[in-house]
Amino acid sequence: MKLLPAKVIFLILFFSLLNCREPDQLIPNSPPIAQAGEDRSAKAGELILLDANNSSDKENDLLSFQWVVVTQPTGSKADIVNPDSVKARIIPDLEGVYMVRLLVSDQIDISRDSIVITILKGNGAPVANAGSDQSVEVGAEVVLDGSNSSDPDGDNLTFLWSFISKPAQSGAGFIKADSIKTDFTPDLPGGYQIQLSVSDGTNTSLDTVVVTANLDNQPPVADAGIDQSVDIGANIVLNGNGSSDPDEDPITYHWTFESKPPGSSATLSDTHKSDPNFTLDKIGKYVLILEVSDGNLTSTDKVEITTKPITIAGINPTSGQTGTQVMISGTNFSSVTDENTVRFNGVLATIISATHTSLTVSVPNAAGTGTVSVTTNGITATGPVFTYIQTSTVSTFVQLNQAVRIAVGPDGTLYVSDYANNVIKQVTPQGVITTYAGTGQQGYNDGKTTEAMFNHPAGIAVDAVGNVYVADNGNHCIRKINTSGVVSTLAGFPQAGFADSGPNSPTGQFNYPVGLAIDESGILYVADQNNNAIRKVTQAGVVTTLAGNGTADFVNGTGTAARFNLPTDVAVDGNGNVYVADRNNHRIRKITQTGVVTTLAGSGAVGLQNGAGAAATFNNPYGLSCDDSGNVYVSELSNHTIRKITPQGAVTTIAGNGSAGSANGTGTNATFNQPTGLVVSSNTTIYIADFGNQLIRLITIE
Repeated sequence: MKLLPAKVIFLILFFSLLNCREPDQLIPNSPPIAQAGEDRSAKAGELILLDANNSSDKENDLLSFQWVVVTQPTGSKADIVNPDSVKARIIPDLEGVYMVRLLVSDQIDISRDSIVITILKGNGAPVANAGSDQSVEVGAEVVLDGSNSSDPDGDNLTFLWSFISKPAQSGAGFIKADSIKTDFTPDLPGGYQIQLSVSDGTNTSLDTVVVTANLDNQPPVADAGIDQSVDIGANIVLNGNGSSDPDEDPITYHWTFESKPPGSSATLSDTHKSDPNFTLDKIGKYVLILEVSDGNLTSTDKVEITTKPITIAGINPTSGQTGTQVMISGTNFSSVTDENTVRFNGVLATIISATHTSLTVSVPNAAGTGTVSVTTNGITATGPVFTYIQTSTVSTFVQLNQAVRIAVGPDGTLYVSDYANNVIKQVTPQGVITTYAGTGQQGYNDGKTTEAMFNHPAGIAVDAVGNVYVADNGNHCIRKINTSGVVSTLAGFPQAGFADSGPNSPTGQFNYPVGLAIDESGILYVADQNNNAIRKVTQAGVVTTLAGNGTADFVNGTGTAARFNLPTDVAVDGNGNVYVADRNNHRIRKITQTGVVTTLAGSGAVGLQNGAGAAATFNNPYGLSCDDSGNVYVSELSNHTIRKITPQGAVTTIAGNGSAGSANGTGTNATFNQPTGLVVSSNTTIYIADFGNQLIRLITIE
């Protein structure tokens, strides 16, 4: 006989009691309050405690409890344990929603409450699969594959292979132990027990596989030969004849390139010979792999073939002008012109043709004297010194009467002292001539440029902002023309004398100042011709004597101990050294910032001799200018030439030949007539005040 469920019996008893009560007993009753607790979530298989202790009754009647599963996932067999207790429990067995209802009775009334339990999806453990056991020969590559491992939840898996055991003394190891696939080579006979660990990040699963290695066949031994370093273009013969098989089985060969330089098209003559060959066509490293096989097992070896560094054996010719073709001989150049870079003294040259052993190049413009270097595939070799012969091309820029000195402004405008016409002329880079300052009347007057007067203006200089300074020869003054067009007297006054600034002579005195230069700080240097001295003038107009003492002579020394003889011009280099055209001494002198005077070039004899230092001769050197490299350029009044002096004192003639004339042309083919002033506009452009020809000439240096 099947018994009635407890909850049914409870309901029958409850309604029976209601029917048995007398009418006078039916007094009002407050129903109990059922509290089943908070909804919750859990995982399948997790114990859920049900607690009705928070239920209550206003009259404190004795309460009875009944827990009932109202809904649950299809197929669930979960049921409540101790369903008629204040505390019960249930273990949900499937994912989904479970609704449990609590019935609370005070024997008169019943109150209900429900709790919802949501069972979330759980995490299933992965299943590791290390593959089938294997039996191989010693030396054979064994591939282990965990691809058949799985995870019931589709989670991403990580893999780790490890040896549980292997033969004693075995050095076998995995190529990559944390990969889904790995491999190793058994090096001794015996069993290799291997474990695969698979993890989904929460759970881990293990599997093992056994690899048995035997000595039925030993692998061959590959020998690709020794590494080599050879010249590019060489035909290299590989040598795999040192390969062998311990079982004396016949072996086959297979060569492949593992890597070669970018752009290389090198190929092997026969990849299946023991000794194939190939030609190195690019600079760099060639790595080849030799694989040998006995038909069952294989082994490999590598060999590296590297090209030797490039070398320069020589250059021919060793000197020349721009455009001269030079043959550079050496080794390991690229036969592709664009893969080589050639520089003369750091200046990029044009490559005409290229082989592995020679390069034909064209000397670049304004290269200068220096070493020749070749760079191929990032490797640089330095060769001999190439002596660069400058090409100086002389042309006529403009015609200008009585031009004595010349200077260039920041914008390339030329300023010219027109000695006879007592004005300062301005010449644009396009050759347009205008009067910049002066009325043309000889005299002395400050003021606007249209009102100012000069007396045979000579030396001229321009500062970085465009202020123009003039050595006003006949007025014995240094004049300044500011950028607003106002002429003033910076130092001196219209009376010849020899005095530094002081109480008795606030403005200082000069005696026919003829040359002028300005340094980067704005200090002016004056060739005070008839005082045979070099003077300094600050922007405040303070005059001091840098060297010389008023006596005409030739003496090297410091400050006033030195002697000059009719100095006609000065120039300043980037280091603050002052150079002097010592006209009647026929020398070029040098003064340091501390006033130490030496002779840069010239023996004192009259002549037109190139050479180093005192081996050179001059004839009335008159004008000076420096370039950015510290070279000094000299205009020679009586030799009708333009000379160049290096910082080391080496003198060369860049234009003119000693004869007066007005011919344009290159180098000594050109002629001048008493060139008085010059200015280096750039390292490749020089303007000349060709006084006797009443021209401004232009020298372009290449």
